[in-house]
Amino acid sequence: MLVFSIGVDAQTVVEERLTAEGFAIAPERTEAPDFTLETLSGEERSLSSYQGINDDRFKIVAVDLQEDRETVKEFTDELDLSFPILLDERGIAGSIYGISAIPTTFLIDKDGGLVARLVGSREWNTIGMLMNE
Repeated sequence: MLVFSIGVDAQTVVEERLTAEGFAIAPERTEAPDFTLETLSGEERSLSSYQGINDDRFKIVAVDLQEDRETVKEFTDELDLSFPILLDERGIAGSIYGISAIPTTFLIDKDGGLVARLVGSREWNTIGMLMNE
């Protein structure tokens, strides 16, 4: 699963904490490549449509790579996931972002700039609390 977080405040303190968690901080902000995929309910959504929504400082958007809708639905129901999940059955987003391992996480600031990347899994409760401080 590819995870994008929209709305990260790119402050030095946050970057130091992210580095301590294993994130690679982008040396300079570049615009996150946009893509449009279907949600589990069949609605089309672009990555950029999640930018700056509400006043959330931290928003998780997951992209499932190359699995069918039913498999993803069973997984999300089993884990009781509440964040949006986009279906990338053909590997479009994975290709655009050069994914070589799953999971890979990208942090994107509220203006759509790439902040950081993390390959591998981490404890999201800790990272979520760090981002909301």
